[in-house]
Order: sequence, then C-alpha cells, then structure tokens
Amino acid sequence: MIHFIHQCLFYSHLAIGTVALFTFWVPVFAVKGGAKHKSIGKIFAWSMYTVAITGLFMTMIALAMPLQTYDIDPNLPPLRIAEITEQIRLMNSFLFMLSLLVLNSTHHALSVVKYKSNRDAMKTTMYLLPIILLGVCGIGMAVIGYLKSQVLFMVFGGISISASFGMLKYIFQREVTHNRWLIEHFSSLIGSGIGAYTAFFAFGGRRIFGHIFVGQLQLIPWIAPAVIGTAFTFWLTRKYQQQAKRVVAQASSSRKSEVANAPLGNEKLNTSAPLSQQ
Repeated sequence: MIHFIHQCLFYSHLAIGTVALFTFWVPVFAVKGGAKHKSIGKIFAWSMYTVAITGLFMTMIALAMPLQTYDIDPNLPPLRIAEITEQIRLMNSFLFMLSLLVLNSTHHALSVVKYKSNRDAMKTTMYLLPIILLGVCGIGMAVIGYLKSQVLFMVFGGISISASFGMLKYIFQREVTHNRWLIEHFSSLIGSGIGAYTAFFAFGGRRIFGHIFVGQLQLIPWIAPAVIGTAFTFWLTRKYQQQAKRVVAQASSSRKSEVANAPLGNEKLNTSAPLSQQ
C-alpha cells in the first residue's frame, strides 16, 4: 500500500514537473509584466508548488518507511538491509531539502510581488519557519556531504543556506532599494528552476544522458543547472542594482539642482538705506 501511494505521488510529481520544465523559459524571455509573463508565470509557479509538495510527501514517506516505500525484500541479509536503508534515507534527505528549496523559492517569489515594500507582512511564523528549516537542512546536508565526500550534497547544502539567508536578509533588512523586490522575485524563481532541472537530470535525464556522463562526470548534469542558474542570477542582480543606483543618483542630482535654484527668501536687502537702518 505504501509503495502504491508513493508511486501515485511520483507519477503526479513527474507529470507536473514536466509542465514546469517547459513553462520556466517563457516568463524568463517574455516582456516583464506583460500578459504572457503573468499567465505562463502563474502556471510555472503553481506547477512548482505541486512539485515541491509532492516531493516533500514522497521523501517523508521514504524516510519513515524506506523498505516499504521501494518494495525492498525484507528477507535480504541484515547488512544488506542496513546498507539499502542508509542509501534510501540519505538520498531522500537530499531530495527533502531540494523540495523545501523549491517550495520556499516559489513562495517567496510570489510574495515579494504581492507585498513589494510591505515586508512586515512576511514577518510571520508561518512564513519564516520553512525558510529557517531550509537553512538548517542546508547546514546538515553540507556537513553530511563533507563527512561522506559527497560534492553534490555540499554544493546544494551551500545553495540552500545561501537561499535561506538571502530571504531572511531581505525580510529583516532595515532599508532596501526601490527595486529590490524585483531582484528577489526573479532570483527566487530561478532558484525554483534550478531545483526542477536538477531533479530532472538526476532521474529522467540520467537515463537519457547516462551513456555520456559516466564516473565522476555524472556530477555535471546535477550541478550544471545550479552553476548556470546562479551565474544568471548574479548577472541580473548586478544589472538591476546598477539600475537602482542610477535612479538614486538622478534623484539626488535633481534635489541638489532644486536647492541650488531655489530663491534665498522673500526679503531683499535694501541697499539704498543707511547701514544703521539695515
């Protein structure tokens, strides 16, 4: 029964994830704020919500009941059972963190558009707890990766820590630039895309590209989405930060010009009167 439930969740996860893979690129290249950007963007976002939630359920089931989830023969030798159980729990711990990354990234991306400068609306327990949990999971996964020499776990542990810290920093920072919400929006959605493509290359893509990426090269399909997505995020962030600086500089220059051109006052010095009367 547990295996059947897990399989139902898996195929639902796979189907909706395919939709997310294709719809990710439309809002990226569409006119920002346009009808196509908004409509396809919503499809991608809700697809990612579904992918994240089904992913969390699947991994929690596997962590709690690893043998039943994957229909493992319980009559195997005890050492083999212990080995399989450890492998299943290790991989599903990683996938739990990845699902949490996708969930937080998607939710944050939509919330910053909804609230914009009203960041106080995000300072709630329900909003902050999943973000903090993501950071904790990231630290744990990075440590496990270091102890077991697993580069993949260390890389995505670091990405999860960075994402968690970045969201918390945005929420609690005293002042932010006028377009910071926009930077948070696209960087968070790119984070969701990284999660979607990483999961694809880890499972479906492994069957397609398995004959190309062998041995240590197997890490390339896993890490490539993170490297490309992170580089794209840095480029866009730099672009919009420079745009914000120009706006601030123009506003400051305009204020200085207004002050310089302003009249000194309504009273004029009466140069014809004696000094004693002035």
